[in-house]
Amino acid sequence: MAEKVWIREGIVAEGPEGEALAGNRCKACGQVYFPKAEQVCLNCLEKQLEEVVLSRKGKLCSYTVVHMPASGFQPPYAVGFVDLPEGVRVFTPLEMEEGKPFEEGMEMEVRVGTLWEEEDKEVMGFKFAVAEG
Repeated sequence: MAEKVWIREGIVAEGPEGEALAGNRCKACGQVYFPKAEQVCLNCLEKQLEEVVLSRKGKLCSYTVVHMPASGFQPPYAVGFVDLPEGVRVFTPLEMEEGKPFEEGMEMEVRVGTLWEEEDKEVMGFKFAVAEG
């Protein structure tokens, strides 16, 4: 059985509706970050940051379909920017589904799982897919 390794530690948390992206928020100015800001708010330099679970759904801002291979991804694959209600824009792989073309502004939903496998490891992370219903 393959060992599961995260593409980046601490990017996913359990929320009220299931697994979601984990970010943080500045206690002083309210700026939200994903991935998490490390030690200080980049907006106001405050050092008190609280962890937040981000919304599972957002709106597709823009996307492209890539036809060149990249580490872990075989073409064609899609990537794009998804805007979350917290004011965060996430660059993300997009799950392509037959009969569900992408359109800017459409509702997307996060999916957590295996992004690719290499040697004896499953590389875990997130991607967004067209929201159901």
